[in-house]
Amino acid sequence: MVAFLKDDHPGACWRCERILRARGNLSRIESRPTGDGIGRYFFDFDCGGAHHDARVGDALSGLPPHLR
Repeated sequence: MVAFLKDDHPGACWRCERILRARGNLSRIESRPTGDGIGRYFFDFDCGGAHHDARVGDALSGLPPHLR
């Protein structure tokens, strides 16, 4: 999953990480610059499973609405 956090504030990435780690077998997080300016990043989350697996589906539904 790749996330562009439109509501960029301290803790925004951590909130997504916490949800995915607790419910969805999170294995990796990577940040990359968007190219839109200094301090703008997107985040690449790797989770085991597929969107139709109950545990992963629960994790994805727990994310903020603008990231689903």
